[in-house]
Amino acid sequence: DILFYCDRRHRSATRLQVGFVGLIEQILTGFSQSSVAAADRSEYSVVDKIVQRANKNEAHVEARRQQILEAASTCFARQGFHQTSVQDICQEAGLSAGAVYRYFSGKEHIIAASCLESQQGIVDLIREAKSQGKSPLKTLDFIIEHGMN
Repeated sequence: DILFYCDRRHRSATRLQVGFVGLIEQILTGFSQSSVAAADRSEYSVVDKIVQRANKNEAHVEARRQQILEAASTCFARQGFHQTSVQDICQEAGLSAGAVYRYFSGKEHIIAASCLESQQGIVDLIREAKSQGKSPLKTLDFIIEHGMN
């Protein structure tokens, strides 16, 4: 994430998320195939390594966020939203508070991310049920059967 200050008088900030891989891909799309072929192979391999490292970093960030969200879901199911503290989530995930706050700014954002993840799962289930082209009753049966897991 990159933080840009829009208005220095009021010290307000707008957070602009820029994926490093997306940025590298935009840079690379500016090269034609012939210019890449003509470029020094060592320079191209450096760019290749940067893209690979960025992909690994994004995969690590997503895996860590998933770990935290799974721990939060376990805590929320056990104690409820209000009774669960960030410290509870840290203990369940096996992470320090600093590690959790690196990926989420607070408990409210963890709750929001958990809700969005649940909603996406429901949307995916409904799409899968509708894609089977069965009757509405069979589609509903599919949703109930697979949604209860």
